[in-house]
Amino acid sequence: MRYVNDYIKPLEHNGKEVRETEYITDALSREAVNFVEQAGKEKSQPFFLYLAYNAPHVPLEAKQEDIAKFAHIKNKKRRIYAAMVHAVDRGVQRVVDALDATGQLENTLIVFMSDNGGKTQQGGVNLPLKEGKGSAHEGGHRVPMFVYWPKGIAAQKDHYPYPVSALDLYPTFTQLAGAEIPTKKLLDGKDLLPAILAKKPVRAGESLYVMRHRTAASDVSVRRDNFKAVRTKATGKWQLYDIDKDIGEKNDISSKHPQLLQDMVTDMAHWSWSNKEPQWFHIHEEGQKWREAAMPRHGETFDLNSK
Repeated sequence: MRYVNDYIKPLEHNGKEVRETEYITDALSREAVNFVEQAGKEKSQPFFLYLAYNAPHVPLEAKQEDIAKFAHIKNKKRRIYAAMVHAVDRGVQRVVDALDATGQLENTLIVFMSDNGGKTQQGGVNLPLKEGKGSAHEGGHRVPMFVYWPKGIAAQKDHYPYPVSALDLYPTFTQLAGAEIPTKKLLDGKDLLPAILAKKPVRAGESLYVMRHRTAASDVSVRRDNFKAVRTKATGKWQLYDIDKDIGEKNDISSKHPQLLQDMVTDMAHWSWSNKEPQWFHIHEEGQKWREAAMPRHGETFDLNSK
């Protein structure tokens, strides 16, 4: 009997398994370009392309010619990591060039973003942000993002300084496409475009949450405007930061704003209890640990007096 890890699915194209021989980042770029070129032949129809690169995810693997471009980087992992990012950059350029060549660039909305911060043990550097992938601190989830749409958004020299979520993309794209979202459908995301054009926060006074379950109290953070409350297993207590002034989360100001901290923690506690617990675990050992530790231990997580 041959063991097959069903968590790792084979590559497929239109439902059929394929054997890819090209470096996967370049292969994904190739297929994206093919899609754009085909869309250019059918200009009567709008198109949507979701291009999800796996680079620079582990395992760290890059083409030798790309690694050679970063020979000046002494750390081997960082050198390969940089080469993988270079391949992503090359792919994005190929897609943009294809859009330009087919006359679609001016009226195409391009959104570029990452799903998490860099893994510091595998070549990622998130400075001046604190920590990295998997963390409730800024280095875990504050990621680069840009929006490009020449026909719809005037070029701006400055940036949009307010926090947004990947959950905002669905309502944003839906509104731009002129589609209707069912009135009874509850969304956590918001339409970003009006806020971006007006340079105003898309969720002023509202909260955004990050939760990473551990085998005891969870690592959590809640962001409201310029303030961020965070509790991790490492500290064992709630802390408060003014992210606009302290992006590296070095100066805990919880003692100066006890009521604000209480409100933010209570806000997240209500949200957390509304979440459904995991229905299954792809790693059985994690499921066993979850049950043995009586997770989720929200009572401990949201206890302001815990040390």
